[in-house]
Amino acid sequence: MNRIDCDVVILGSGLGGSLLAMVLHRLGRRVVMMDRCVHPRFTIGESSTPIADMLLARVCRRYALPEIAPLAAYGATRRAHPELSIGLKRGFSYFGHTPGQAFQVHPDHRNELLVAASTNAETADSHWLRRDIDAFLAQQARSMGVDLIENMQVRRITKTSRWTIQGQSGHQEVECHCRFVVDATGPAGTLLAALGIAKQPDGLKTHSRSLYAHFEGVTSWDELLETWGAGRQDHPYPCDRAALHHVLDQAWMWQLTFDSGVMSAGFVISGPAASRPHPPDAKGAWDSFLSTYPSLKQQFLDARIVAPAAGVVATDRLQYLAERAAGEGWICLPLSAGFIDPLHSTGIAHTFSVVWRLAHLFESQWNTPAWSSSILALGEAMRAEIRFLDRLVAGCYRTMPDFSAFSAFSMLYFVAAIRFESRLGTAGLEGMDDQFLCADDALVKGMVSRVEEEVRQLQASGFSRDPIRRFVNRVREAIRPLNSVGLMDANTRNMYHHTAPVDKLRIG
Repeated sequence: MNRIDCDVVILGSGLGGSLLAMVLHRLGRRVVMMDRCVHPRFTIGESSTPIADMLLARVCRRYALPEIAPLAAYGATRRAHPELSIGLKRGFSYFGHTPGQAFQVHPDHRNELLVAASTNAETADSHWLRRDIDAFLAQQARSMGVDLIENMQVRRITKTSRWTIQGQSGHQEVECHCRFVVDATGPAGTLLAALGIAKQPDGLKTHSRSLYAHFEGVTSWDELLETWGAGRQDHPYPCDRAALHHVLDQAWMWQLTFDSGVMSAGFVISGPAASRPHPPDAKGAWDSFLSTYPSLKQQFLDARIVAPAAGVVATDRLQYLAERAAGEGWICLPLSAGFIDPLHSTGIAHTFSVVWRLAHLFESQWNTPAWSSSILALGEAMRAEIRFLDRLVAGCYRTMPDFSAFSAFSMLYFVAAIRFESRLGTAGLEGMDDQFLCADDALVKGMVSRVEEEVRQLQASGFSRDPIRRFVNRVREAIRPLNSVGLMDANTRNMYHHTAPVDKLRIG
């Protein structure tokens, strides 16, 4: 029997759990991480964003994590950790498709939208091959002195005056006693399950499921555009050195290209198809989607799956939200508390925002009368943020029948993100209590509510030409009080070369 006594147990050693473990270790807490798997393990690729990078830089600066700090920018990561699999992400790219038709090239870019998040590769965001990044962070935590128990099968979690966590790692029985538990297990929600706290999609507006895998041999979308004579000289960056979105009929496809040539790609499906259980033949469903869109089929003509070993992964509905995200002596990180959809690449940034706020609570309120109420408040804020993300994503799905309407609604996310970046720019290292993406900001909430009503009217019109034009104009007016970087300026023709309100590296 391996008996352990500590301050904090973190269930899960992924990106958020490992970063938090290092922070708490720096604060003098004895931390134990437990994970049912062993690093490295397959996890779908994800993208950082300016918000994620800014928050990571802040955490590393305040809590002295110099080995982790380079991950806050693509150029620094390439130099400091060339062994890690990453990709250059200059921004967000969107291309609109029509079922059964090849992609149409238009000089006015009416079915394209490129939003730059950086001005160069040095300060850019990154695609992170999570297998590498998670293993790196877990190893860094371990090298600092954090105990990491892998292959840990938790059988029982109980609480009296302290928590007791019992299970088995390999052939060894483990019993751990601690004061506080963090659930960083993601969708598994190990602690939530032990506490009998339900995770349901009830009340969430977004309804989607996914098919995904990692590929080699995929033709560059930028290369295909060149062969079709597209006006690539107008693009603010090579369009697939970004989070690339192909906007389809009640669905979209992500493409994240790593420097190794591997691509993380997946379809996210909404509408009636999302209500059915996932298909037993995931590869067949994947091929069927590709066949519906000739240009995507051409792009994947020579592609081969490299991970996971079992091939294309098919999910059931992605959305869930825990009835509670915190309680006496425990809290979840965002992916355990709830999930909406990968559309806006918010997962990493949201996790880091909670790690940042939680770190400040451990630093300033641990062992004080305010501790319990502050933990509960952070849990409720997290749930409110997830519901706000749900509104931003659901509106995008509802406007997908027309690319110009989709592009207009997507501006709500960019407005909220830019406002949050600006808040980070004026906040000191002492803390920042604003909710993620300004979910508690009255102006931001009012803007979203106003545009949601416009979406309802647009849907009722059947997406005919004049109502679409009115919708776009009304979104432009709705975002005007918060539009600090010229979004929806007709002169840009959907090509945004600069949207950063602040220098994220200076803030870090």
